[in-house]
Amino acid sequence: MSSAKWRQRGRQALANGALDEALKAYRKAHKRDPRAEEPLAALCHLHYLRGDSEQALSHARVLYTHGYAPRAKRHAGLILIEQGQLEEALACLLAAQPLQLSDSRLVPHLNSTAMQLADWTTARQCQQYLSACYRRGDFRRPAENPWRSLGWCGRDDWNRQLSADYWARRHRVKGTPPLATSSACRIDRPLRVGYLSGDWRQHPNLMLSIGVFEQHDPSAIEPTIYCYSREDGSELRDRLRRAVPRLVSLAGLSDQEAARRIHADGIDVLVDRKGLTKGSRSGILAYRPAPLQVNWLGYAGSIASGVHDYILADPYVIPRGAEAGFDEAVCRLPDVYMSTDNRRRIAAPPSSRAEQGLPEHAVVFCCFNQPYKLEPVRWKTFMAILRDVPGSVLWLLDTGAAVRARLQIYARHLGVEPERLIFAERCANADHLARIDLADLSLDTRIYTGHTTTVDALWAGVPVLATVGTHFASRVSESLLRAMALPDLVMSDEAAFHRHAVALAITPGALEQLKDRVRENRGSAPLFDTVRFTRHLEYAYRAMVQRAAAGKPPETFDVPRTTL
Repeated sequence: MSSAKWRQRGRQALANGALDEALKAYRKAHKRDPRAEEPLAALCHLHYLRGDSEQALSHARVLYTHGYAPRAKRHAGLILIEQGQLEEALACLLAAQPLQLSDSRLVPHLNSTAMQLADWTTARQCQQYLSACYRRGDFRRPAENPWRSLGWCGRDDWNRQLSADYWARRHRVKGTPPLATSSACRIDRPLRVGYLSGDWRQHPNLMLSIGVFEQHDPSAIEPTIYCYSREDGSELRDRLRRAVPRLVSLAGLSDQEAARRIHADGIDVLVDRKGLTKGSRSGILAYRPAPLQVNWLGYAGSIASGVHDYILADPYVIPRGAEAGFDEAVCRLPDVYMSTDNRRRIAAPPSSRAEQGLPEHAVVFCCFNQPYKLEPVRWKTFMAILRDVPGSVLWLLDTGAAVRARLQIYARHLGVEPERLIFAERCANADHLARIDLADLSLDTRIYTGHTTTVDALWAGVPVLATVGTHFASRVSESLLRAMALPDLVMSDEAAFHRHAVALAITPGALEQLKDRVRENRGSAPLFDTVRFTRHLEYAYRAMVQRAAAGKPPETFDVPRTTL
């Protein structure tokens, strides 16, 4: 049989969902015509679907390195992204998509890859293109993952629309009645609260909330963990098992089957702790397995699904008047929307700065946010601070040679010696918390601020300098600093950020006094008062359920501040 006929057979098999038959047909087609594009691209995709990453990568690299059409290179680039080969993926996508940006559906992938690799030239051109689409109301055609948009687009209204379109494409369940309605809420017993995520492992999501699970009042809340994450055997996972007796695995269940399992448990409030981030199974909530469904902490924006009733916030991440950027009703906790764990372990500190490659007697600024949060505006401010504080260094997270090289080039272009950038290797969380204390001041990012990163610094005793943001993801550090009784570290703009950092660094004793304040506030401010936070959270759940049980729709409300 000819290659063309085997290709036809492969197409038919794919259309019928017969992946094994399609794989066999395309292998035959490829064997007869090794240079043909369609069999090679199909084999790349089929091996990826079957979890054979080595074969998928092998075929992707052939598509990338040889003169195939842009469509084939695009396909290869997306496979390379999925396999974490970002440098190769960026080169492949650039080959498939010249910076004239003619393929609107490829631009978001090119943008997010460029952001993760600190390729700001490519990212800027992609963002200009996407912004032009969104200004004219075209949110659907680029099909950008809304989670990625949070890192560059500081508008809640645009992010809400992107989320709504994303949800409609992936999770809308047609013709299926909801499993639960608000009339099913019960107030005559402890509330049954389910927490749904794929991050119940050694992950920031669990790090931030394990304290809440340990502090839930069993007379008020019966928590259940619904888990589709892998078992990692971590200490954190062990704490979770001890804190919550009911840990239900949804592995191997379809979204509808998982929803039926949750509904059968009689859950009153189902809390989505993953949102639209990578690996999410928020589609489970599309079947409405619980009477009330809440967006909290896993996603810094509106999911805009139509099935998430509330988003948990505070007066800073969603200020009054900003509700229009959110599909959900807003429940504002009084101090801070982010939970923390006041039992987090910090390892023994390093013996000296030199052990971490840091100068012993110079000012050490740090920024341990991921590279996709770095961008030219704040980087220019960082470099101006280094220029104005002689001998100072900026301590960054080491995410690979490519990012290091780009950041060093950007520093040199702004008049800062590349040697003044120090890169910290990845290490265990307790060790990372211990070494943070070697820094004098953490400099926050601008558009997507530190979330767990800011909590890490404050728990380690290091002050964080931040600015007021324009959307949820850019306001989180402000929220955390105010809950830490450090509002004076929230700056209004870049100029104020620069002035204050320099003033602290050059004023004798100022940084030491500020670090003393952080350590003192750590034991008294609301941010690390896990018990107080949990009582506020429980009040929020109870108020939501009482409203639903009375036949009232979800409505924005504020939780009153409690005195324990």
